[in-house]
Amino acid sequence: MASYTVADYLLDRVQIEETVTRLLWYADRKEWDKISSVFAENIVIDYTNLFGGEPVSTTGTDQAKAWKDMVNYLDATQHVASGLLMDLPQPSADHDSVQRPTEVKFTCNVFASHVKTTARGGPLLDIGGRYNIKAIRLTEALAGNPWRIQSLKAYGVPLSVTSDCLLLNRSFDSHFL
Repeated sequence: MASYTVADYLLDRVQIEETVTRLLWYADRKEWDKISSVFAENIVIDYTNLFGGEPVSTTGTDQAKAWKDMVNYLDATQHVASGLLMDLPQPSADHDSVQRPTEVKFTCNVFASHVKTTARGGPLLDIGGRYNIKAIRLTEALAGNPWRIQSLKAYGVPLSVTSDCLLLNRSFDSHFL
């Protein structure tokens, strides 16, 4: 069994945080060719708490396309994650007693701002809430960040509800928000 050291723990933690940051960064900057790089091959996206329906099983590439269709319609977005709480195992003095994790579940606070200048009720829709995320470690990753998002469940609270900026896009499929 490989030992799991404090350095391993800290590196995992930073890399998982970076994975979430890259996801939101790429979406807000419309870097669609990069978004699928933070996802596992097959993923589950669950926005049922916000919009009803059912969770969606898809690929990272298809999810990136769905978000592209949504976000390109808007004038701007900004997503910010904070307060990541992870179930990473804590290294012990006996390094051999803790295995290096292959998956990690965590939660984080999220604030999302959506702008559509022509929306009735005002151009801004703000949603606060949290994501519950499961990330997996790619075993074939020899260099770089091995962590990929395998599932994401959103829990949200609309903070500004006067805008219909998301509803103006008639092709919008809320399962892929």
